[in-house]
Amino acid sequence: HHISSAILWGGGERGGGLRWAWHDATTLIPLGIELPKQHSLSAAEGNQISAAVEVLKSLNVNGRSVIHQVILHQLSDESPTSAGISFSSLYSICRKGFLVASENALRAHLAEMKDHKLLRQRRRAEGVVLYVPMGLSQLQQLKEEVQMIGVK
Repeated sequence: HHISSAILWGGGERGGGLRWAWHDATTLIPLGIELPKQHSLSAAEGNQISAAVEVLKSLNVNGRSVIHQVILHQLSDESPTSAGISFSSLYSICRKGFLVASENALRAHLAEMKDHKLLRQRRRAEGVVLYVPMGLSQLQQLKEEVQMIGVK
């Protein structure tokens, strides 16, 4: 039995005329071989851009456009490695560009990017800022890749 089967099928549905067959399909293959394409930026630096592109391809156009705005802001700063954008500034930009309808929608996009280590946050004197953890040349390359994939 699957560990979550009780959650998936409540008490009344479990015996409701359905006849289930359970099969153990464990491959016993190491996870690194079974899942060769990991969609996160934890890969080596040489693969950082390609890993980021894979993550961005899985996002919708609004999600890609949100990260594009963060990248543009970061590149416009004199020191992009220490730069960042506040949530309120990003929300204002995204709202004007019709990328999000609410703060919750923006938070959902940001959570997805944080989960994949594409976006981080840090405390600054002006408060918490969001940033893409890459150097200048990588940010420029990522910006071009995002534009090729498609943004608003």
